[in-house]
Amino acid sequence: NVIIILHPYHPSFQSKISALPFIFSKLFWEELKFVKSKLNLRLTKNILFTLMASIAKSKETRTFILNKVVAKYKLDLSNTWFYSYWMNDTAISLAMLKKEHPEAKIFCRAHRGDLYLHTTTDNYLPLRPFLIYYLNKCYSISNDGKDYLENLLGKTATANVAVSKLGTFYVPRKSNLIRSGKFVLVSCSTFTPPKRLHLIVDALSKLSGVQLKWLHFGEGRLREEIIAYTKNKLSQQEGIEFKFMDVFYNTDLLKYYSENQIDLFINVSSSEGIPVSIMEAMSFGIPVIATDAGGTNEIVKDGYNGYLLPVNVEAEKIASAIKKFILLPDTQKSELSKNATNTWKEQYNAELNYNTFIESLLMS
Repeated sequence: NVIIILHPYHPSFQSKISALPFIFSKLFWEELKFVKSKLNLRLTKNILFTLMASIAKSKETRTFILNKVVAKYKLDLSNTWFYSYWMNDTAISLAMLKKEHPEAKIFCRAHRGDLYLHTTTDNYLPLRPFLIYYLNKCYSISNDGKDYLENLLGKTATANVAVSKLGTFYVPRKSNLIRSGKFVLVSCSTFTPPKRLHLIVDALSKLSGVQLKWLHFGEGRLREEIIAYTKNKLSQQEGIEFKFMDVFYNTDLLKYYSENQIDLFINVSSSEGIPVSIMEAMSFGIPVIATDAGGTNEIVKDGYNGYLLPVNVEAEKIASAIKKFILLPDTQKSELSKNATNTWKEQYNAELNYNTFIESLLMS
């Protein structure tokens, strides 16, 4: 019962040209004032280009929604819910729509790169005050994200910001798991700078006296670079085995988790929302070592379902945490595993979280 309507993500040349008159608008100058006085940023060429490109894309998308969706399907705006999964230009286009049509209901989520200014090259994301003002509700995936928006824009301006956590669906774990004979450490992320996979490699290079197999699932532009770095650092490391898994669909990944013994999951990102990869691991009762980035401390509780490390952690500390877990008695490992499962059940079960989310939307 779903109709998929494709729309290009990048703005057309024509939409960029049509956005130029926006520089004479009140909103444009209010945004420049916000950038200088609140964000304390210089109005660089990059920031101005980002703002104008965002306006171009948002205006183009707003027009597309009104002409190719609302008009075509004869939608009643007062009985239509518009939802952007990201707090990006698509969400801004909905805010523009809402400004013209106050009866429309518009919503978005806020994650990481669409939320935290410091994750961007210029410490800038466009039109935050405008966007939040017109949204019926902005759903942050973490308490940390909600607090961040409140600190950025003020509590009064962000009264429509709520927390709605993501989740994963239950996949049963088989009773006769395939075992490798070694302690199995797993990571799952893109090969990108914020994931800092080299830190995992450096940590493993400092381990001694252990039999460990590290598996990594993921793709990304730094894949070959990280693989080469790993081979250079770990190929001669006694007791350490590593494998970069082939491209896996998410269903294949969860199937692997359900069929194989995995002892520990690791995430050492410099920046996060709340990683879905950690939710997935905990749903299988896998304890987690992670850095305290973004809202990660809302899922990883130090000593309860894993170990939480500082964001600026050094490789030696990561190695120490891994070895500490390896040397735990089986009873304590089982307790951490049980607590990981309970964390997922109570807070990150998609069936519960998304039903609650939809109920919230319909009530707004």
